[in-house]
Amino acid sequence: MLILLFPIPVFYVEILNKYPIYMYTFPEGLKFNFTYIHSVEKVPVTMVYEVRGGELMLKEVITTTQAAGTPFYGNSFLFSNGVVIYYSNQTTKEFRVIITKFTFQTVVFDNLEIKFWLFCEDGDRIRFSVEDKPVILYLVDSLRKLYS
Repeated sequence: MLILLFPIPVFYVEILNKYPIYMYTFPEGLKFNFTYIHSVEKVPVTMVYEVRGGELMLKEVITTTQAAGTPFYGNSFLFSNGVVIYYSNQTTKEFRVIITKFTFQTVVFDNLEIKFWLFCEDGDRIRFSVEDKPVILYLVDSLRKLYS
């Protein structure tokens, strides 16, 4: 019974105040891309993340603009085709985004693509996080996801 209290690392993608969308246990090394269309420049922006040491590490940002609101981190390189890549190793325990359907926000894993704009409402808040959860709470979240 004590095993249910043992904490395990879990990567979450969830709609705040609603339910988890995606959960991944023991996520060390998990890679994913968060993509969207820049609301002013109308060009794609891809933020490449990896789970490292229990945190989300922003590895790079790939885009064709240097407009306001574009996340600039670390060194940047401009390629002849107009692509700009910003290299970073910035880490955080979580990051949040507010859904705006016209920016087509999507998260892409190796074998899964979640298109938030297809099922979320404008203004929904999405949270990406890595947490140490007791097994029992992970099981409760799994049931919430199953029945939502």
